[in-house]
Amino acid sequence: MDRMLVAVFDNETEASEGKSALLDLDREGEVTVYGCAVILKHADGTASVAASEGVLEGSALGSLVALLGGPSALSSPMLVGGSFTDLHNSRVGADFIDEIATVLSPTKVGVLAELEEESTERVDARIEASGGVVLRRALTRPRGEYGKQEIDAMQADLVRLKAELAREWSDRKAKLQKQIDQLEQRILVQMEASGRRRDAAEKQHRIKRAIRANTPVVGPA
Repeated sequence: MDRMLVAVFDNETEASEGKSALLDLDREGEVTVYGCAVILKHADGTASVAASEGVLEGSALGSLVALLGGPSALSSPMLVGGSFTDLHNSRVGADFIDEIATVLSPTKVGVLAELEEESTERVDARIEASGGVVLRRALTRPRGEYGKQEIDAMQADLVRLKAELAREWSDRKAKLQKQIDQLEQRILVQMEASGRRRDAAEKQHRIKRAIRANTPVVGPA
């Protein structure tokens, strides 16, 4: 499954170990890393890219770097907060950006990677052994209805996590169940938000149609 993985560490030494662990797993054939970047979150809230592997410019990873305030190491100056285009091109939902921003607090170091992984167990074990906290989200399709594609990606992650839970017989079951519960809650929130956006769009369409026809607007407020 094509995912965006973010591992957050307390310092650069741990982050370097975490990045090396990911690349080792890539060489071992456990995962396929398409690109990764190390982000330093400074005390003043700004961020910078300390190192990167693969192409950032034009990639989902590069857009995520921009959203988190890193210099586009690409060619343009620092993009603080990124843009709607960056959010769309990052192929992860706004709620995931918020989740990252909460964990990647000032003085922390993040390792961001776009990768393909079948199981989360080996990656989690290696990252956590280096002192990192792991966040991940399945990437949405490059095109699709905004909101629905985020839900589809989260549901794909949910299916994968439940499959892992069914195979797991160790103390990791509790951790996987917690991830499943959290993801199910995020899916519900996203579905409710998508419904509100759809209702608002339909209401706006009715108003415009009524104005053109010079007739009263009917339907729910």
